[in-house]
Amino acid sequence: MPENPRVVDERRLLWLALCLALLVVTAFQGSRGLFDSTEGRYAECAREMVVTGDYLRPTLDFAPHWTKPPLTYWAIAAGLRLFGMNEWGARVYLIPTFLLTVFGVFWLGRGLWDRATGALAALVYATLWGPAAAAHTVNTDSLLAMWEILAVAAFWWGYRTEKAIPWTAMWLFFGLAFLTKGPPALVPLVAVLVFWALGRDKARSWPHLFQPLGLGLFLTTALSWYLYCVWRYPGLLGYWLGDEVVGRIFTSKFGRHPHWYEAFTVYWPFLLGGSCPWLVLLGWNARRFLYGLKRSRPQEPRGLRGSVAGSFRRLPEPWRFVVVGIAVPLVVFSLSRSRLPLYVLFLFAPVGCALARGLLSRVRDGSLSVRALVTTALVSALILVVGKGVYSRWPSKRNMGVVARSVRELGPAGEGRDVLLVSHRPHYGLQFYFADTLKRFYPTDKVTEPGFFRFSDLAAACRESVSSGRTALVLMRRDNVDRVAHYLEKSGLSVERVPLNRYWIALPCRLSGPGSKPLEEASSP
Repeated sequence: MPENPRVVDERRLLWLALCLALLVVTAFQGSRGLFDSTEGRYAECAREMVVTGDYLRPTLDFAPHWTKPPLTYWAIAAGLRLFGMNEWGARVYLIPTFLLTVFGVFWLGRGLWDRATGALAALVYATLWGPAAAAHTVNTDSLLAMWEILAVAAFWWGYRTEKAIPWTAMWLFFGLAFLTKGPPALVPLVAVLVFWALGRDKARSWPHLFQPLGLGLFLTTALSWYLYCVWRYPGLLGYWLGDEVVGRIFTSKFGRHPHWYEAFTVYWPFLLGGSCPWLVLLGWNARRFLYGLKRSRPQEPRGLRGSVAGSFRRLPEPWRFVVVGIAVPLVVFSLSRSRLPLYVLFLFAPVGCALARGLLSRVRDGSLSVRALVTTALVSALILVVGKGVYSRWPSKRNMGVVARSVRELGPAGEGRDVLLVSHRPHYGLQFYFADTLKRFYPTDKVTEPGFFRFSDLAAACRESVSSGRTALVLMRRDNVDRVAHYLEKSGLSVERVPLNRYWIALPCRLSGPGSKPLEEASSP
């Protein structure tokens, strides 16, 4: 870094941002097992694509699974083919995704203000706790945020340069975003259109935003797969519109924090905590920062001074864009009845740019040094790497990788091993690890989920496995073990209780002596 504490070397800052992003996203990326339910579900869908070779019809339990378009599954499947059916293979797509997102934030910050702001925004985003934590989990939102950030950056570049090519790229990126998650991907586009409608100067000559080439790329990229599936599978359009659009937005059908006040308990803690440590660093200089913004405002007539609209108009154009880019998506997602923290992952891009601009102004007025920025970035990266390492070893009942490794450590499985899961949850992470050797049994005979067998069929499945020379291993949470073990023993099987961790237990089964009670005479639950 340069010796002058007020001079920012943009090139070195950008390289530091990319290097730290690579370190943060790569460290311990494959050390933690897949968590239920999201990670296991996405990884299993991608695994089934690889197994069947059908990349146009997502499946779960090898049955059609239409909740998401296929782009994320394709990305995960590419990693599985390159690195194997393991955690690294499932999460490796997040490495280029995070790096490209950091570059997209640089592009956005540079277009909004200047190259120095863009480089610092990239460094800020690379070490923000929220985006880095999201890049450690198999999800669709990290890939979605990448396309959305690239699209918004392209829009602003076209807005500033009055060239058509960036806006064409914007439509392409939004098309890829739509192919990643469907209609929610267009929420940032709504913010873009609101800003364009409010801020454009009709006296200036603008390239037409809705140009045929851009719209054609968007429609082709976004809708080709949807149109093919609607044509190929009758009734699918009604499901998408009724369940995935109306059901998620206007009803509590999916049970994802549907109450109105949960917009504040789900989104705001994630945004505030995920903006650390840079939000804290800027907070130390908040008074000077706000004072500088006040002095930089152009003077307006007194009548506008007290109104919200007047305050918005007095903001410099880049700040108006940041305000709209944060406010519109946050309002839309808050009004929806389905809420998860990662839905607002895109907002860390305008937040990162705003933080970078505020920090840079503090550097230029001498109240903050470049050395302090670099130190903050290095410390944050270290915290993230250590945190990922600790988290990979932290015991969790949702870590299916730990359960799978514990099962394999029980010893050789002879001619094979059948894992018989007793649970009311599908635990797709276990299916990812055990593939066809996993069978699910519902805790009762009233099966309410697809892909489950009745509980009364469990003993017969154990006897069939043991009789064929395979190892029968009944797997369950500890709180259900007494009932299951008692049932198996009354069915003529000998079981051994083997704790796997503090949450899970396994029951290796074998046939009892010849005098045991026949299976058909055993008591069912």
